[in-house]
Amino acid sequence: FSFGFQGDREKILSAIGEKIGRLLYTLDALDDLEKDEKSGAFNPILKEYGSSLKAKSAFSQLDIVLSFYNLTEHIINTIH
Repeated sequence: FSFGFQGDREKILSAIGEKIGRLLYTLDALDDLEKDEKSGAFNPILKEYGSSLKAKSAFSQLDIVLSFYNLTEHIINTIH
């Protein structure tokens, strides 16, 4: 994500790339939740919460605005 950039631009793009990667990994795990639970395949969310029911309950309580704020704050702190 930050290949070819230096300094602050490299830091910013690296932080953005890392967060996008984490988001995609989490979304994929959420998408595969029930399938992985049935098949017994590894799923990091199932490992953390134990069942798709508990995971869905935990994720349904997330505050999207707070999550976005924390992501933005982390990126800003990374470049300072």
